[in-house]
Amino acid sequence: MQFRQTTVLGFFDSTQKSYIIPVYQRAYSWEKGQWDALLEDLKEQIKGNNHYFLGNFLLETIQQDMLYEIIDGQQRLTTLTIFMRAILDIICVRQLNEQIDVDISEKQQIYLKNDNNIKLRPVDYDKACFDSLIIEGNDKFETSTPSQKRIKSAKSYFKSEIDKLSTEDILEILKKIEKTELTSIELEGKKDAALMFELQNNRGKDLTNMERLKSFLMYQMYVFSSINSINTNIGGNFKSLN
Repeated sequence: MQFRQTTVLGFFDSTQKSYIIPVYQRAYSWEKGQWDALLEDLKEQIKGNNHYFLGNFLLETIQQDMLYEIIDGQQRLTTLTIFMRAILDIICVRQLNEQIDVDISEKQQIYLKNDNNIKLRPVDYDKACFDSLIIEGNDKFETSTPSQKRIKSAKSYFKSEIDKLSTEDILEILKKIEKTELTSIELEGKKDAALMFELQNNRGKDLTNMERLKSFLMYQMYVFSSINSINTNIGGNFKSLN
């Protein structure tokens, strides 16, 4: 088990590093209450010189310094990625009429996609939606699950709220996010990951009983079976409930 104290920028800033939300995890579940809280926290932070802490992220190391699966923190990380897409979109529009010293292409490579390396991969049934709206930056996608609708709504919400702010405040928020501290806890092996998954599964937004059942079944199969197609089929059967 390795503990790494880093920042959001340090967490993402690698040409090859990427994070996967494994199939046994819940799909995107945050809603307006959580989006409000994140944005208000960031607004408060730029009023002073306080350090913002994003919390702990539990990761299972698949390939050192390159590929990690997220055991705990997927909701925060997904929301953060959506937020980065929204703030970069707003800055890109304002650059048409203002002198803003932000390299949008560089930021997108750090937080969204570097060549063919997508920095965050959601559960399988949300990939098409997430890739289109967040990674590629499209505004239209025909959603088909509750979690896809939340992804689309989160992007729209953040763009609308960020656009109400002054350019100066937007740039300060971007700087604050990049300097935000977090701790990544890297685990090796399925036994450690299984223990930590069960310990962490009661944090954040409460899971429904159906989500708990799905997570339990899929995690057990994920750990003890190499038949990925079974996991994918189970995940697909639960997608309309996420």
